[in-house]
Amino acid sequence: MLHQTAKALLEHPHEWVRTAASRLVGRLVGGNMVDGRLLVEGDKTYAAFLRILDERDISDELAKATLRNLFFALCVGDVAASADVFEGVSRNARRNLEQRLKFVGMACSCGKEEVVRNIPVDVVCRLLVPVLEDSTTGAEHDQHDQREQREQGDQQERARGRKRRGRDRDEGRNLDGDRGRERERERKALAREVFNSIVGAVGHDRALRGYNAAKERRSERQRDRRARRARVDR
Repeated sequence: MLHQTAKALLEHPHEWVRTAASRLVGRLVGGNMVDGRLLVEGDKTYAAFLRILDERDISDELAKATLRNLFFALCVGDVAASADVFEGVSRNARRNLEQRLKFVGMACSCGKEEVVRNIPVDVVCRLLVPVLEDSTTGAEHDQHDQREQREQGDQQERARGRKRRGRDRDEGRNLDGDRGRERERERKALAREVFNSIVGAVGHDRALRGYNAAKERRSERQRDRRARRARVDR
């Protein structure tokens, strides 16, 4: 069967093959060309999807296809596996973050009561906390801009006689900074939207407890890292 071949290719060593296989699986299931339950037959499918997400250099395209298939699997498969799925999606949160956030938002809005009931809120909030708590706005942006201005001044001193090329470089750097700030604003808006989806799914109190637990866990890990660095420095 075609879907069995596609699922087997999820384990292929080349990323482009895994990407094509993931897209084909999604097309077969999303287009109702095969029964969605065939997506999760056997006990290796969830593991295959989650191994893909754990890859160090996974592309946005492969992450998007994998998370879409994982969402289908979650909706039609064994609800007992949902905790492992959310745990896997919440690992390596810096990679393909937007795609992972969208997955959580879709899962909270899927309408499947068993899935919603089993959402480990403190786990999925690990994706939200770094986005909503870390801020490079306000004073930090001012400091960043001041550093950029000093660097630009130093470059101009070293590059007299090449003002035009230096000016082009500065404009490119400022454009990159604007794009970075815009992307940060978009991520924050997405994270807030996802948190609202969590609130709608599990209630405000449970969502807030989960968020605070994820926030405290992150603070503890940061304190541990600082303590280890201090010991090494000594």
